[in-house]
Amino acid sequence: MIRPFLSAFMVLAALSACAPIPLGGPVAPPRPAVGPEIIVRIPQRGQAARDLIEHVGARCWLDGVTRGAQMIVNRQTGRIVIVDDTKDLLAADFLRPKDGRSRIRLSGPAIGDPVKKQKIVASLDKAARTGETSCPIAAG
Repeated sequence: MIRPFLSAFMVLAALSACAPIPLGGPVAPPRPAVGPEIIVRIPQRGQAARDLIEHVGARCWLDGVTRGAQMIVNRQTGRIVIVDDTKDLLAADFLRPKDGRSRIRLSGPAIGDPVKKQKIVASLDKAARTGETSCPIAAG
């Protein structure tokens, strides 16, 4: 029973890896915020910005800050949502660039918590400046 599922999963994974990824701005307008929100700007643009947000989300925000259950990524728009078993904890949506920089709206209960918000912003700032995407300090 598991073997057919794994085979189908592997085929779907291979096909999704071949899907073209647009290098411009978002394909669709971002969804509404999922709670408290802030807008951050980073110098990276296009695919480099989407990769940076995805890596920081996976290597820091998911386990180190939000302690979420999973991270859902829309590879066309770069949208990331970190969820627990019942709700969204953090969403990252790309907005139109301004002044040559990518703008990302971070929203959700994690942004409403001042300690988590500071860690999210600090880790993104560090990643944008240095390329380092691991979490410096786990959430307390």
